[in-house]
Amino acid sequence: MDFDFSQLKPAPPKLADLNAMPLLDFVGTLLAVYGNAAWIPALSFAQSPFASLDHLHRVMTEIAATADPVAQEQLLRVQPDFLVDKGGSFLTETERAAAGALDLSRDEVRALHKHQIDYHKKFDFPLIACLVGPDARPRASLMASIVSRLGNTRDDERQVALGELSRIARVRLFEAIPE
Repeated sequence: MDFDFSQLKPAPPKLADLNAMPLLDFVGTLLAVYGNAAWIPALSFAQSPFASLDHLHRVMTEIAATADPVAQEQLLRVQPDFLVDKGGSFLTETERAAAGALDLSRDEVRALHKHQIDYHKKFDFPLIACLVGPDARPRASLMASIVSRLGNTRDDERQVALGELSRIARVRLFEAIPE
């Protein structure tokens, strides 16, 4: 008889469980939401208990948005490049599938790769774009957005990238903690 070992995997915590966790467990549970930036869930913990996952997401987003610009750029630098690092340890199955589903032509892949190189040279962090959830962009507008973003100032682009990361973090949070 074959045994399905996936049944041994513990159920993900619910919001009530998260609200009752001590700091280290809370941080460990939410570590991947902002790509191993432990300081975001650690600072969020002080504002618990959370009424909803939306509330928690707003708190985490505010912490990232109001951080010192050096901390923000460090946060952005550790994020996986959404098309190059499809196997990135922070990426969820949903994110990997969305990147694969773009179904880019060979010419689009070449153009995107060039844009990513130009982007990284200009801003010194990877191109971050939300490909999942209600805020995901269709392929055509995604490509146009990337070209447009190359014209941003460093400060403006840091804010755009943090906004994209916030949308990604929301998807990760809702996948990690069922409501």
